[in-house]
Amino acid sequence: MAVTRIKLTKRMLADAPLGKGWIKIEDQQVPGLKLYSGKKKKTVYIRRRFKGQNRDFKLCNWEPAVSPD
Repeated sequence: MAVTRIKLTKRMLADAPLGKGWIKIEDQQVPGLKLYSGKKKKTVYIRRRFKGQNRDFKLCNWEPAVSPD
């Protein structure tokens, strides 16, 4: 899985390509905020500690109406 670190903006989310496999894009400013872009959809996650372990929590499936703010 390719990992890229950039500032997640609404335009970047819209322009993120759908690929053959999963692409992981992490935000530079917000630790743990990331976008997974797959074949058919884009999903936004946040990584936080829960019961002593790091876990990814799904925030939403990205749609053009969703803003990263």
